[in-house]
Amino acid sequence: MTQAIKARKCDAYRAGVRIVLPILVAGLVAACSGAGTDDQRGSDNASTPPIGESHSYRCEGGQVLYIDILQDGLSMMVRRSPDGPALRLSAAAQGRIFLGERMNIMLSGKDLTLEETDREPILCKRG
Repeated sequence: MTQAIKARKCDAYRAGVRIVLPILVAGLVAACSGAGTDDQRGSDNASTPPIGESHSYRCEGGQVLYIDILQDGLSMMVRRSPDGPALRLSAAAQGRIFLGERMNIMLSGKDLTLEETDREPILCKRG
């Protein structure tokens, strides 16, 4: 009798593994597929609209920001070096503040105000 109980438990365990294992594998594959936030993906995202205009801005303290304003007018890609990783910021409407996870940017003519978490705002001028 004990042998039969052990056999049933073993069969139930194998059936559970056959059901759960593919689900776990699918979850791992999905997690490793490169899905992430727009800030993490940068400009490699297939849904990113084409670039409308590009500008560089020299900021107080000497840092330079490279800004690509996308054709939708509601998104921008921000880089700290020409070939560096990009952060995508979005605005609710044209002429509004562009918001991101760690930074916000407000454009006014040729001026840009950069606000980053735990830092004072910085004024930058288009070059």
